[in-house]
Amino acid sequence: MTNDTTAPLLNPEDTSSYVSTEEKPPVYAFKSIRLMPGATKTNFVCCMLFSVIMVFSMAGAGNLQLLILLDPNYYNIPQDHMGTLNSLILVIQSVVKVATVVFYGYLSDKFGRRTVIFLAAVSFLISCFLVPTQKTFFPGFTIPTVLGANAYAAYASVPLLADYVADESKGTASAIFAVVVCLSALLSNIFMKVLFYANVSLGMCYYIVGISVFCMFLLNNLGLQKGTFHLQAQKRVVGSPTEPQKPFMENMKEAMKIFGGNSWLKISLTLQIFGSSDFAIFMSFISLYIKSLFSADTPIVDQNTTVNNFQSMILLMMMASNGFCAYLIDKKNMVIQPCLLALGGGAASLVLLALSFKPTAITLYVGSVLFGLTLPGLTTITTLLNLRNFPADKRGLMNGFCQLVSNTSYFIIAGGGGLLYDHWKRNGPFVICAGLLVLAAFIVLIIFSRIKTLFNRSAVIMASDKEAQVVE
Repeated sequence: MTNDTTAPLLNPEDTSSYVSTEEKPPVYAFKSIRLMPGATKTNFVCCMLFSVIMVFSMAGAGNLQLLILLDPNYYNIPQDHMGTLNSLILVIQSVVKVATVVFYGYLSDKFGRRTVIFLAAVSFLISCFLVPTQKTFFPGFTIPTVLGANAYAAYASVPLLADYVADESKGTASAIFAVVVCLSALLSNIFMKVLFYANVSLGMCYYIVGISVFCMFLLNNLGLQKGTFHLQAQKRVVGSPTEPQKPFMENMKEAMKIFGGNSWLKISLTLQIFGSSDFAIFMSFISLYIKSLFSADTPIVDQNTTVNNFQSMILLMMMASNGFCAYLIDKKNMVIQPCLLALGGGAASLVLLALSFKPTAITLYVGSVLFGLTLPGLTTITTLLNLRNFPADKRGLMNGFCQLVSNTSYFIIAGGGGLLYDHWKRNGPFVICAGLLVLAAFIVLIIFSRIKTLFNRSAVIMASDKEAQVVE
């Protein structure tokens, strides 16, 4: 029994790492990541590519969203109303995700991952084609916003990494996943920068992103496992027969019980509610706030390029943050320490951003760097906690449940942030969110203290049992 109390406790009933001796020799990706029986190296590579395309699509559309609303050639919405409208966009996205993500998780488990990915790609393509053709926010911009959020909800319900990677390699796979996410976001940001410097219109940028992402998803789907591979893999695991499909609501109740009985999943949900799931909110308001610091006579192209440069700087810091965080988790078996570092550093960065009142302010640069170095690490932590603690046959549904809970918080924070931005101070969302991150740190410490208490009790009981055996 290990004495390291910072390591997540694996489900004792999870036998997915015990493979039948009748199986073929294990397959390894990159010589260190053992794959599940039946999974191939091509499957794993396409799993990573799925993440690349997903992040590229979301980051690309997200970078363009605020810019096209402010652009006088399209929606021409004044800066004074953008806080409320940005908040409204985030709320609409949140409502759509809450309404659909659990259902997509269910479809993903029942009909397979490729079907859900195709539906998401179609929804995203239509969204990108509609945005430049509209002139009004409602219903013009609202409809493609709904379709884009629907696509993201479908993407989020597809747990390919958990399907293809064996338990003992999920830490390493999570580290690679974190780096891939950062590189994908940076790739999207650089791609947008090239289009901006080439004076490509924002509408054409949407068309380019939509078509390229749709084609990439279709091609990448060819390298993924067909049908319900996650259930087929379970048949190959000793003592783990495939159970018949249960009704949707019964699965939901079971998912709630799993979260309620696992303290590490409670920590994961806490991080998603207060930190990692709200990253889009933070990035959105940072971009909007930086753009508001420019004088009215600053050319639009210069404003957009500067905002894009700050986004690039944050993404570069994210690469270092996620890589270091994954190293601490995977190699040093640490979870709570990097978690508290991410929450505390994120709170400090938001305070520095709130103290910035010029686009050249040193606090703006320091805050952006610190933001990128700390807060994104929460995504790596939650990914690994979920991978280690989700039952194999309910990963899609559990992902959906996570999204349901975290997007409820997303709804509240996004809505409140817009009101603060327009009706109090433009740096108001940063101040409030910094306080929420500090609150999350206290909640994590409380949950972890209970884990340590249970661990110590188990250690005492085991020691007593050994003493009793010696006496006998």
